[in-house]
Amino acid sequence: MARSGPVVLLAAAAVVVACTFTFDVPDTAQIACADGGAPCPDGWDCDVSAGRCVVHGSVPEVPEIRVTPSAALATTEAGSASLAVRLGATPTAQVRILVVSSRPAEATVFPPELIFTSDNWNQPQTITVQGVDDSEVDGAQPYEVVLGPPVTNDARFAALPEIRIPGTNADTDTAELKTAPTSITTSESDTVATPSVGQVTLSSRPSGAVVIPVSSSDVDEATVFPPQLAFDAGNWNAPQTFRVVGVDDQFPIADGKHPYTVHLGPATSTDPHFQGATADIPGFNDDNDSPGIRIQPVSGLYTYEPTGSTYFSISLFTQPTSDVTITFTTLTPNQVTVNPLNATVTFDAGTWDQYQYVSLEPVDDPYDELPPEAPWTVQSSNSVSSDPNYSGLDVSDITGFNVDDEDPAVLFDGYTSGYSIYVDENAAPQTYLVTLRARPHGQVTIRPASANTSRVLVSPSAITLDGNTWSTGLPMTVTPVDNQARENDQYVDITFSVTASLPAQDPGYQNLMAYPMYMVLQDDERVIFTLSTARAGDMTDPGGTYLMLDTLCSDDPVRSTQNLNYVQALIAADYQGVYYFQRVASQTANLGDGQVNWVLQSGKNYVSETRTGPVIGRANMRNLFDFPLAHALGPIGDAWTGLNADWTSATENCDQWTNPTVSASGSAGGTGATNSTAIFKGSTLCNVPHRLLCVEQY
Repeated sequence: MARSGPVVLLAAAAVVVACTFTFDVPDTAQIACADGGAPCPDGWDCDVSAGRCVVHGSVPEVPEIRVTPSAALATTEAGSASLAVRLGATPTAQVRILVVSSRPAEATVFPPELIFTSDNWNQPQTITVQGVDDSEVDGAQPYEVVLGPPVTNDARFAALPEIRIPGTNADTDTAELKTAPTSITTSESDTVATPSVGQVTLSSRPSGAVVIPVSSSDVDEATVFPPQLAFDAGNWNAPQTFRVVGVDDQFPIADGKHPYTVHLGPATSTDPHFQGATADIPGFNDDNDSPGIRIQPVSGLYTYEPTGSTYFSISLFTQPTSDVTITFTTLTPNQVTVNPLNATVTFDAGTWDQYQYVSLEPVDDPYDELPPEAPWTVQSSNSVSSDPNYSGLDVSDITGFNVDDEDPAVLFDGYTSGYSIYVDENAAPQTYLVTLRARPHGQVTIRPASANTSRVLVSPSAITLDGNTWSTGLPMTVTPVDNQARENDQYVDITFSVTASLPAQDPGYQNLMAYPMYMVLQDDERVIFTLSTARAGDMTDPGGTYLMLDTLCSDDPVRSTQNLNYVQALIAADYQGVYYFQRVASQTANLGDGQVNWVLQSGKNYVSETRTGPVIGRANMRNLFDFPLAHALGPIGDAWTGLNADWTSATENCDQWTNPTVSASGSAGGTGATNSTAIFKGSTLCNVPHRLLCVEQY
């Protein structure tokens, strides 16, 4: 029969939904039942999911949405739950059910819709409800899973309302300080540049700022920086770094590994969950101290003969409990000695870290050594102490080199050869004391040789020195030879060959390279030549405005053909009032005093007319010639001199060499003579032409 009335649908969320529709069922179809409840009539079964009795072997169709389970959902921020959904009757058209979460920030659903047709209407479809982690400590949060209302052309299902299934998302967030690593190890050797590193984050997003103090439980073992870290809702999960630096003992003591703790917190925050939060990280500071003897340096030291000493320093690594003593002795006494004042050093608890110094003195010997850096070793004793840490410790030996100061060399008056010696070619023999710089084991023979024996003689031909005479030496004589000809300076090398009678013991002297001695023979000859053209008493040019005395000599062709140096006229003159020129040989007879601009030079040997001409004579210490001369000043003839026979200036000088007439006279010499008439033969009239004598300078 047809029956109208309410049908009760039980959803998983335990929400009672009332709807009214008309269908033909036996009256018994309205009998409610439950599993284990009132029995249904014979031939009927209890449809537990529908809560009513049905004919045995059949399920009545009811246009409804059936959701299992019917209880409220329970998820966590790290977990999920599920719902099974099917229809209660075959739809006449596709039924589309949208599925949404009322609070997606707490729970999400999938899939977002379910579609039922006449083929799958009674096949359950699963909805997964996933709890969402919000990273905040906010407790359990409610939400609803909303299904529908159905979207369909089947009017029966289109009339159904939405179904809301309640749920609760349990909070998994905590308000904690998360730290890494789990422990920290530092060292007493740490510096600020080499810290150990730790990191801190928050376990959840705070609602306000969180400030965390960072400190060390024992600042004598480790220090921490920075002193605090600050987090907020924007950086709560970004690791912040703190650094831990091990602290060395104030006095190095071998005290092993020391524990400490890095304290984080208690935090201060407006978020009550983080207020007072703390965390601790255990730490250990490794000891870098161990008993030992510090010697600096232990190698690479140098001593230098004869007196160049050196030293090394010594101290202890850690503070001893009793005195520590070390003694040093040399293993190479022929090279180095230990200063007895500090050959033994002792440290105690008050001086263990104070450097003590041990000085080493070179042993000098007169011999040349090869190699020039001789190795030496200073032995260190094991430490002596009643402190077990310092009893019998091995102490490093000290090594170095003694630098020999003896350099094999042949010395001449205390200097090595290889330099230039300037001597006049007429100089007396030169004597040099030949010695050795280093004492030889056998004999050393030096053989000097002149490269030009016509100009330089050397004697003796061999000089032999030994271990007794090496420092007192033997003489070598060098004799210049004057060829009495005008020439340029001559260069003559004196070479030396050196051999040793015991080359194995004196390898430095065997075939020793000795640089030559460069002898420069300074030519002492100068040329006196006669002016090519005779001149009357006027020595100026035709205009009478310029004194021509020296210019006449400089311009004479003899000077250029003989390639002579600067020349001057051998003539006395006095032009102080006109040309500011004066030439004086002597104010007092033959004394050479009061000379002005004079042309002869002491020690020079003068030759006549040409570079290879005969020797006239040597100027004496007064820059004058002593008579008689070895050869005449020039060819036979007269020459203006302006001199008296005693080298003083004559009064007859052709009115200061400006008057070429018979009204004046001038002093002239007979150059062909070798006595004093060579410079004063008498006075002649100034209109009579005479020559000039020109003297080479330098």
